[in-house]
Amino acid sequence: MKSEDSWEARGIVVVKLIRVLLLLLVLSAFPVPVSAVAEPDSLEVAQLAFESSGLNESLPIDIRTNADFESKYSFEGNGTPENPYLIENLYINLNSSEIPDDFWLDNYSAITIFCTSAHFIIRNCLFMGEARWDNETYVEPFLDLRGYGIHLQALSNATVYNNTFVFTTVGVYGYYIHECNITGNNFLGNPLAPHPMEYGVGGIEIEENSAHNTISFNTMQNCWSGVLLEDTHDNSVLNNTITQSDCAIHLWRGAFDNLVSLNNCSYNYFYGMGVGAAWSNMISNNTVCWNVRAGILVQEQASGNVIAFNLVAGNGVLEDAWLPSDDGIDYLGHGIYLEEGSDNTLIQNDVIGNKINAQNDVSENLYDANYWSDYEGVDSDGNGYGDTPYEIRGVSSAYDENPRMESVFGLDHLFIESPADGGLSPVQAGIAVTSIAAVSCISIIYIFSRRKPV
Repeated sequence: MKSEDSWEARGIVVVKLIRVLLLLLVLSAFPVPVSAVAEPDSLEVAQLAFESSGLNESLPIDIRTNADFESKYSFEGNGTPENPYLIENLYINLNSSEIPDDFWLDNYSAITIFCTSAHFIIRNCLFMGEARWDNETYVEPFLDLRGYGIHLQALSNATVYNNTFVFTTVGVYGYYIHECNITGNNFLGNPLAPHPMEYGVGGIEIEENSAHNTISFNTMQNCWSGVLLEDTHDNSVLNNTITQSDCAIHLWRGAFDNLVSLNNCSYNYFYGMGVGAAWSNMISNNTVCWNVRAGILVQEQASGNVIAFNLVAGNGVLEDAWLPSDDGIDYLGHGIYLEEGSDNTLIQNDVIGNKINAQNDVSENLYDANYWSDYEGVDSDGNGYGDTPYEIRGVSSAYDENPRMESVFGLDHLFIESPADGGLSPVQAGIAVTSIAAVSCISIIYIFSRRKPV
């Protein structure tokens, strides 16, 4: 028997999932962009990429007013939506000896743009940061903040498109930004680093009341954090691929009403997705597979989040292959772990072949109609749902009252073996994202119409 509160929560989920489907229709009309340059994985390769790319070498750029676009740098355009300023085809190396020492007194980024209202595009550029390895020895940046790619603050109407960031301390950092679009970029950290978190290489960080921004179709590798949203709302994180990083996507303190959908967060060292002290976010239609510590981790009183239609599989089984056993990390190995928080809804997820499929250590979270690969119940009436609840591991006695008998997306066969033995590959993970989106369109209506409250 379902309570009225439970059905009210389901109604909220329906509204949010419809929002996801509308965005999927819009995104399907756009091609996936291709990077302007080859993906470099070392300083030497980055230099070769620059030499063969036709880019123009440039010193760092510092813009503090709308007038600076023309008076200081003579960029093409006039700042209108129809004719935005263009910053394009540049190579900025923050290791260059030509950068004057006094530049670092007021700045730390390849491109800094503050307090503008003009429309502008940064595209087809290559940024080289300072956080790097040189001959297998880590080279510390001179200052903690030094080496950012693009720093945007107190502005709107920016588009960052089709750029490559190599060893930047943070690729794109946004602080109080609105209506910005960060799409189709490559972010590459330290491939030789034994653990990315120790070396401060990040992908995209959006903070401090930033809203209505879109982060889409980016690829990130060897970063300590792929996408971090903190104290932000109404942003969309869509169709990004984040691998071999510490954490792929993190919704952190004060992040609310954000949409995280159709991302591939797989093969990461720590976890695929983290939600901490964040509320009312929609996390749906993502592929979260083969992460070392956990697939989806919810902590620090996160509440009211919806986690739906995700493929969460193979997490926790690669720990020996990724990190040494004596590095001090507590391997949890969970597919989904709700460590703290309440009133979160987990519905129609595929949770398959994780070391521990799920754990719930807090009360008042709703689980319904998920597929659990270790469920041992039966379906005597043939309605597709188990006759007995699935018990969630943990101290709070949580249950999925209607566990699915079959995989939501029909992909459970891909997770019988580990990747080393022929299991899901990164390419298959990408295919899984498409499968998830297609099946979700059908499942949303079905899950909420199959039963009526009594």
